[in-house]
Amino acid sequence: MIVLILLTAACFRIDPIYFADDKNLAEKKIEYFHELYNDQKFDEMYDLLSVQTKRVLTFDNFSQAYGDVRRNFGKVRKSTRIEEGVKVEAAYRVVRLVFETEFEKARVREEFVCHVTKENAVIYFMEKPEVIR
Repeated sequence: MIVLILLTAACFRIDPIYFADDKNLAEKKIEYFHELYNDQKFDEMYDLLSVQTKRVLTFDNFSQAYGDVRRNFGKVRKSTRIEEGVKVEAAYRVVRLVFETEFEKARVREEFVCHVTKENAVIYFMEKPEVIR
């Protein structure tokens, strides 16, 4: 019986769970988020948020916060992913991405958490941009 299990296992390739596509999908969503931010389309940015996030974060609070970010930092010039991680949940993967983002007036660290399914990513969490000294 043990030999049969070993032979069966040897016939199948067992890969560690690694979701590079999920990270790329989430990163594309953040790139789009930044494009909308530069165009001050806060309503469309808000549409990228998960239903769970919208339950606790009103559009007014969201648009005020990102209006403040825009006044303090200006437009996004360039954003580089510096940390990443994927965690598997039952219905989706949780992708955590950290960026070093160069705005017109400051260089900041941004953290996003996205819920990713087969073909879509939604932003679940955004940490307020933190200035890098």
